[in-house]
Amino acid sequence: MAALALDDTVDGRGERTVWALYLQVLRELAQHAGHADMLREQILADRIP
Repeated sequence: MAALALDDTVDGRGERTVWALYLQVLRELAQHAGHADMLREQILADRIP
């Protein structure tokens, strides 16, 4: 990926630009981080007597 420009296109599960792929990865990372945070809060809530 480092050798590609942001406007280059890549093909995997459909053709898209490198910047769009980076944006998708960041969105999914944020979503999964939110899930992990909710799970952590549930675990901590169960520990309170």
